[in-house]
Amino acid sequence: MKKPVTAFAAVMLALALANPAFANGLLISGGVGYDVFDGGLALGAGAGYEIGEAEVGLIFMFSTGSQAYDDSSYKGTYSWSFLLPGLRVLWTPRGLFGSSGLFPILGSGFFYASYSYTDDYTYKANGLKYKDSASYGAGGMIADFGLGFRFSRQFDLRFEVPVLVFFSTSGKASAVAIPLLLSGVLHIPVE
Repeated sequence: MKKPVTAFAAVMLALALANPAFANGLLISGGVGYDVFDGGLALGAGAGYEIGEAEVGLIFMFSTGSQAYDDSSYKGTYSWSFLLPGLRVLWTPRGLFGSSGLFPILGSGFFYASYSYTDDYTYKANGLKYKDSASYGAGGMIADFGLGFRFSRQFDLRFEVPVLVFFSTSGKASAVAIPLLLSGVLHIPVE
């Protein structure tokens, strides 16, 4: 799995560099995401460099929250926090659909995620209280798909669906997350 994603990133970068129609520049992004599996909200930020139609940069996603539950045996509160720093390469061919401003987003990258949780619960039968907590970390790969709309040379709005594939210590895919992201990107041209 790692070799095809790495090859895909190399192809995306080569395609993007083949069309230097757009100026180089710095990128700053921020947005909000929704995890379609867990129903959680996340905040994201990024910074990078634009080279033609390629974007290379760092991304950060963060989520925290809690959820109360009550079933027939016990009741409690489950709290979590999630931090994901990563590196990705995107191909953003802004001229593909003419001058409409709409452009596709394709890319891939790597990340390391840290997840922590605490589960405070009480058994209803005997009233005993328990607390369980743990922290986990896992590396993985990103396959990114989306659409963007360029409002001006300095700003675009994007809807992305990055597929996050987490790997276990044995190197096999152990989990998948598919957040929906809406972000704004500020372009700072470098002359």
